[in-house]
Amino acid sequence: MPDFAATIITLVLGAVLGFLPTYLIERAKQRAQLSTRWDAELYRLCAEFAGTTRQLMHAAGRLRGHPGNNLLSAEAQAAQRQLIDDLHMAMRALREQIRLVGCLDVQESARRIQAHAFSMRVVAEGGTDVGEDDEAAPDQRVLDELPRFYAAVRRQLRVPTAEQVDLVSFGTSAARTG
Repeated sequence: MPDFAATIITLVLGAVLGFLPTYLIERAKQRAQLSTRWDAELYRLCAEFAGTTRQLMHAAGRLRGHPGNNLLSAEAQAAQRQLIDDLHMAMRALREQIRLVGCLDVQESARRIQAHAFSMRVVAEGGTDVGEDDEAAPDQRVLDELPRFYAAVRRQLRVPTAEQVDLVSFGTSAARTG
């Protein structure tokens, strides 16, 4: 009987020693998966949001043209306004999706970009700036906010050098259009 008990104890001890490391490894994998579950989706949404923002800036700049030098025909202007409307709608939809997976810093920066982009759109369509009481043009405010958006996204994605994003603006709107 003692040999039988020793065999049972050895089997139980071996099973526990085999199960415990496997269990701990699986728990660590599960925690890692949970912490990165939405990273790919956040990256995709934010990259698409930034790209759509830049497309909207370009389209608004084409519609606005240079003062007294808008070479777009009436038909081309109508098409450009439709493109701007489509891009702005896509931008709003992306921002709503970012709200689901983005941290507060990412959400706030995306909201500021969307607000500045709306002002940029209004100005491009001949209206007055509805944005902040800032001397910067709406497109310049978008350019100033984009690096902060990138830094916030990089922090949430745990990029090792997240703070090393170039926080300097992409340049003045006059330098791009002049």
